Amino acid sequence: MAIPTNDSPTSLWRPLRSSTFRNLLVADVVSDVGTFMQSVGAAWLMVSLNAGPMYVALTQTASALPFFILALPAGPSATSSIAAR
Repeated sequence: MAIPTNDSPTSLWRPLRSSTFRNLLVADVVSDVGTFMQSVGAAWLMVSLNAGPMYVALTQTASALPFFILALPAGPSATSSIAAR
């Protein structure tokens, strides 16, 4: 990683100058809001159907489990692909 040689401080807003970064940031925020809304909606549905707390917890687990299952092998595979370069 290169260290800046000039003594002028860099702005935290500098990445937003790139339109690609801005578009990806907006898409990520919209996706996160949608995921949160779906999670709250599923839990709310379970509560409104008079399901017990165990069913609400199982619903939350079922919605979060794919992220964990895919994230665990993604880390080592990304590290090995970077090391192979």
